[in-house]
Amino acid sequence: MSRTMGQQCLHYLRLLPPGRRPALPELTIRCFSLGQGTNIAQRLTDLWRDLIHCFYSGLRPSGSRYLLETGDEFLLLQFLQQQPQVYRYKDYDRLLEKLSQPQADYSPLVVDRYALRDKPLAAISQTIKVPGIYLFYQVDVETAHDSRHWARIMLVDEKGSLFTARAHYYNQQTFLRPLLIFIRNALQHQQWSGDLHSALMLDNIQVYELEPARHYLSSGRSGPLLVQARQFPAQWMRIPLMNIKAIADMNADGQLLFSLYCDEQEFSPLAYGDELMPAVARYILGHRRTGEHYPGYITDLDLSLCRETIVQQTGLQLSHYLQIKTDLEMQLNQAMRQLLA
Repeated sequence: MSRTMGQQCLHYLRLLPPGRRPALPELTIRCFSLGQGTNIAQRLTDLWRDLIHCFYSGLRPSGSRYLLETGDEFLLLQFLQQQPQVYRYKDYDRLLEKLSQPQADYSPLVVDRYALRDKPLAAISQTIKVPGIYLFYQVDVETAHDSRHWARIMLVDEKGSLFTARAHYYNQQTFLRPLLIFIRNALQHQQWSGDLHSALMLDNIQVYELEPARHYLSSGRSGPLLVQARQFPAQWMRIPLMNIKAIADMNADGQLLFSLYCDEQEFSPLAYGDELMPAVARYILGHRRTGEHYPGYITDLDLSLCRETIVQQTGLQLSHYLQIKTDLEMQLNQAMRQLLA
């Protein structure tokens, strides 16, 4: 889609924001390119129809986001206060960063039918039909035979914000169990604080593994990903696990401080200062059998004492909890590695 065509489309969208009564204009496209004219005209016609279905059919929330790929750019379209906003990104990681931002209301992501065919976003968008908590993960096939390989976590929260992270993967149980425990605890905190309005999400966390199709895997080429639903046995939650809880508070300078509790053993910033994480790491390693080297996981996070400071307009989302958890775990595991070195 050319920049001129895009500007014309935006002009029509500004004139007729979703919810207005006037009928949308009929679009007729003629392309006078030799050889490709018919294909180009059909592509633009399909795009226009998909945009109409996304924003004007009444089947999706007014704050939905539409993502398409054109040339070397990703374009993200969203109506904010009934005005179309277009965000352009040449870098995929910058796009993911934008998609992680909090939303005022539920905002599903719609990926254009021709965009990102070899990326997880296309498979994720096609899988999600209703609001909920959707956890996707993809094991890195390049490290699948290493003793410590990696997996990519992609979680869509209750408002459609996308959280992404990379984590060590040993097996499905050790990878998913601490994460699911944390998610349930965070959702419970959200419900208590009024940020989560549907208790159904507490017991309805959808888990999917993303896998490359075999014929793409064997050829070494990238292609569409298969989405496999994964179930986790209820007994996983009953297996003993050291609970590591963090409670956030603000100091006089407006900085976030965290007190950590390891099975009720308290480690406060007042008592330990800059040595808080090394002290927690030392405690955790001291309660493991000799030779056990695996990451430490935050299993609970209480943000109630600083909720209004962290976010004032949108309310705390699950993705806020997950980002803070990731930052704390990075510090904790770095301290553990230094003690083991």
